[in-house]
Amino acid sequence: MEALLRENSTNRELDAPFTIGELKKALAKTGKSAPGKDEICYIMLKHFSEVKLLLLFEKVWGAGHIPVSWKEAILIPMRKPGKDPSKLMNYSPVALTAHTCKLMELMASERLMHFLEGRSSVADYQSGFRRGRGTTDPVLCLRMRSGKHRSIKKQWLQCFSTWKKHMTCYGGKAC
Repeated sequence: MEALLRENSTNRELDAPFTIGELKKALAKTGKSAPGKDEICYIMLKHFSEVKLLLLFEKVWGAGHIPVSWKEAILIPMRKPGKDPSKLMNYSPVALTAHTCKLMELMASERLMHFLEGRSSVADYQSGFRRGRGTTDPVLCLRMRSGKHRSIKKQWLQCFSTWKKHMTCYGGKAC
């Protein structure tokens, strides 16, 4: 991994300014959602000048600093369905952040995944956070392999663990 990072430190592919193609692809993936504190929504960004958006992103990307206003969020507590509204633990926080920042993050994420997968830098068995793969894929693979071993009457051992007791919920209490 360190060799990859050293190689990337001078890599022009990752540092290059964003293109109109990358912007259009990212805008096509956006939907209808509530805007952040700046009140700029995706529909507005879709009607904004692509060239001016790219100039803004190039300035932010080149400086290496996210504008403070992009880091601000509106936090809205959303009650979990069927839960007692009088208890704080029955709410999940939803953060409404700047769509301009989310759009640039999407473009950067797409570029990074394309770069890493193109160099086989992501392990083939990683499923979460990858296009075309979900977190249930490994479970299905185990199920298929288990059935295969069962059909040829070969021993097969599966071991599962739960991490729930190691996780904490809001307020520092165990989930």
